[in-house]
Amino acid sequence: MKLLAIVQGNYGKRMVEAWHAHGPAEWEIETLEITNALPTMMEDPAQFLPPDIPQADLVISLGENAGAAELLPDIVKAAGARAVIAPVDNRA
Repeated sequence: MKLLAIVQGNYGKRMVEAWHAHGPAEWEIETLEITNALPTMMEDPAQFLPPDIPQADLVISLGENAGAAELLPDIVKAAGARAVIAPVDNRA
């Protein structure tokens, strides 16, 4: 299974390190690091996408701010992923 982890900062990096150390051998794990300097709301999220998005079966979002969630649909489409694990937050 090909996993694509979207990370922003140390939390996501530590998760990916743990998967490499303790996950099944058949997992192929790629990391896509997103900058912390993203606006919360974007008119065109595509302008903030990294140029090379690896192919994946599953995308796991470990972004630490709301701007990363804006990029998620475009990243999933570019990766050709069939499934996504993403956090849900109620800021109210």
